[in-house]
Amino acid sequence: MLNSNYLHLDGGGIFNEVDYYHWLLHLVCADSEPYINYLLLLQTLHKKDYIWTNPNDMNRVQDAYSLRKEYMQNERIFVDENGDVPAASVLEVLIALSYRCECDIMGEPGLNHPARWFWMAVQNLDLMKCTDDHFDRFYVDQQVDRWLEGRYKRNGQGGPFPLQHPNGDQRHKELWDQLLEFVMENYYSTI
Repeated sequence: MLNSNYLHLDGGGIFNEVDYYHWLLHLVCADSEPYINYLLLLQTLHKKDYIWTNPNDMNRVQDAYSLRKEYMQNERIFVDENGDVPAASVLEVLIALSYRCECDIMGEPGLNHPARWFWMAVQNLDLMKCTDDHFDRFYVDQQVDRWLEGRYKRNGQGGPFPLQHPNGDQRHKELWDQLLEFVMENYYSTI
């Protein structure tokens, strides 16, 4: 997660973690029904650092940093070039990946479209039952860690992009390739 020590005032605003978090929630429609009941889940995903085992998944981290940059540009916040770059959160990576999917694959950028990919990944990770009323932090951590550590099924079940007919072991593929195969298998006719 980001912290205020990372950014400074230089003719623009000062980074505020709370404002940034609310901006992320807005991107995935978590400030409206039916997703307003998942705030504990989203907070947990934002506090969890994204780790990867496939070297190419560093690109997902770069996507998350691009998402931060977009927020900072919108708010006229400038980066302290001498500061360390904090780790990307699981929430940031899934949101950034959802935007890439919508813009680069589907070509339908628009109101609420990236949110559908985000919530689909959350559903595939079996986290939709973790509403604020039935939240189990241990279960969420267990599910997310299983995915991040590659301890899910070879067809992707237990990860964000399971397949009925995988072309190889999904655990050994970068997240972007898993997403591409998921879209091709499930949405080919709409591309």
